[in-house]
Amino acid sequence: MSKAATSVSAAAEQETVRYGDRASVAISVKVVGDRPGVDLTGAVRVTDGATVIADGVTDAAGRASLSFLDTADPGSTTYQVTFGGSGAVEGSKAEFVVRTSQTNVDIAIDAPTDVLPGKDATISAAVIGTPRSPTGTASLTVDGKPLAKTALADGKITAVVPAVAAGDHEIRVRYAGDARFQADEASATLSAKEPVANPNQGGAAAVQAGNPCPATASACVDLSSEQAWLQSGGRVTYGPVPITSGRDGHRTDDGMFSVYWRDRNHLSSIFGDAPMPNSVFFDGGIAFHAGSLSDQSHGCVHLSYDASEVFFDTLSVGDGVYVWGAAPY
Repeated sequence: MSKAATSVSAAAEQETVRYGDRASVAISVKVVGDRPGVDLTGAVRVTDGATVIADGVTDAAGRASLSFLDTADPGSTTYQVTFGGSGAVEGSKAEFVVRTSQTNVDIAIDAPTDVLPGKDATISAAVIGTPRSPTGTASLTVDGKPLAKTALADGKITAVVPAVAAGDHEIRVRYAGDARFQADEASATLSAKEPVANPNQGGAAAVQAGNPCPATASACVDLSSEQAWLQSGGRVTYGPVPITSGRDGHRTDDGMFSVYWRDRNHLSSIFGDAPMPNSVFFDGGIAFHAGSLSDQSHGCVHLSYDASEVFFDTLSVGDGVYVWGAAPY
């Protein structure tokens, strides 16, 4: 018996697919003529010209669903689907159309956190998109003043802020978009602060002589000696200052952590809205904050109020916190 002729059809399962998302196509194979009960299992392939973008197999009823990464420029693109046939049926071909739309970007702004008033600051921003990098132009302003407007280079834009004034300044990056990516904008804060005078220069010198805290950490906590300090590049900049830490049953864990949240007027939801001024969280519910220097905590690191203000104003999200030793109580 001769092989049965077939017809294959395909249609995109979504009306529009964003650039860089996955497109799905429903494929159906049918026998031409009266040939009931024919097994329509066979290989199917989706191509864009000579490029193969998806392979699969139909079930016995001739159905398959394939997906592929949509890397076509926005607009309508015609693809080809090929059914390879089998011992019982002939192969067949067809075309289908996928409509692609623009997609969004992310904008990551990198601003220095240790700028001194009067000094220059270099700001860079990355416009992030996939699978290809965004092109087109972007602009960067600080406090509304234009500093750069240029074509992206590897998805990035850079500008220098000359002689930064003391205080906080708004950075705003605007991306104009391109054929594949939508326009977008983002903001961040550039802060310039005078260095805080260290009231414990003698203690800082003693700690510095054999500093056990990694240079990558911005805050250091020695549970054994009940003291903490701030540092930059391994150089002690503030402290050491006295602390209390977790009591028996609530010990403060040691290790390397990162600041992930700051709340100047935090109220503890765990302990009946107890005030935790100048909270800098670095390990779950554990934070630096103003607290008693005679009573041990439930795991947090207590600082005097003045020290807690310096820790809060100095530390930023992402800064390293290194804790070691064992409390003597």
